[in-house]
Amino acid sequence: MRPGARPWPLAPRPLLAASLLAAQLACLGYSFFTPLRYFRWSPYDRQTRFSVEVAVGGRRLTPEQALARYRLPAHGWDQRSPANVLDKIRQYEETYGRGDGARVRVRYDVNGGPVREWRWPR
Repeated sequence: MRPGARPWPLAPRPLLAASLLAAQLACLGYSFFTPLRYFRWSPYDRQTRFSVEVAVGGRRLTPEQALARYRLPAHGWDQRSPANVLDKIRQYEETYGRGDGARVRVRYDVNGGPVREWRWPR
């Protein structure tokens, strides 16, 4: 080996850059086959309007109580997939609210389309 020659054929920086780009492309590809769009680095292509109704122990929560529970307004919109809103509610109910016996109904539409409904527990 001559002096100053590298023992490997590729420099570490281009190899690292190519690895990061490949990881980003893999995440982008994954986002096309799932409702979750967390890994998509293109502009948001969905607008979700939603309303949340929550009852705990047979008593309906006020919009302020629902906001405190989920950190989401009881009526609002999100610039991402509806899965973003539904995941926040599901995660809360599966963890912190697990023993509350809450009944949740979310009505939502995507880009002004037909209204859909999601309920917890399923």
